[in-house]
Amino acid sequence: MTWLGEAPAGAQSIGQAVLGAALSGAWFSLKVAAVLLPALVLYDLLAPSRTFTRWGRVIAPWLSRLGMSPPCTVPLAAGLFLGIIYGAVILMSVIIGPVFHALMTNLVWSNTRLGEHRIECHMSPLKLTWVTASNLVMVVV
Repeated sequence: MTWLGEAPAGAQSIGQAVLGAALSGAWFSLKVAAVLLPALVLYDLLAPSRTFTRWGRVIAPWLSRLGMSPPCTVPLAAGLFLGIIYGAVILMSVIIGPVFHALMTNLVWSNTRLGEHRIECHMSPLKLTWVTASNLVMVVV
């Protein structure tokens, strides 16, 4: 298929679309790093203060019922700390990401015109969040 005539306003080449996708992926990676790097720094600051040792002593009675010895409580407490932070990031991306995606998609496509033709988009943020959350549950299960 060949387009004859001028390109419509706002048209992109394949190279521009690929570059946009790459920049979007890099931006997402920077956002994840902006959350995880401070969490790792906080972990490094808390490790010498015996915070995880105290947390380990709190969970030690439950771990002894599972057959775990006291030396494994500190790494487990540190893992729980980082796991909770990472889980919060995943939940934020599952809830906030689809809402932002739906709103931006509605904005872009509802303002797209070609001559007298116009596209309307009515993507529901709530439905997209449900699809994303249910997909996450099915992947985990």
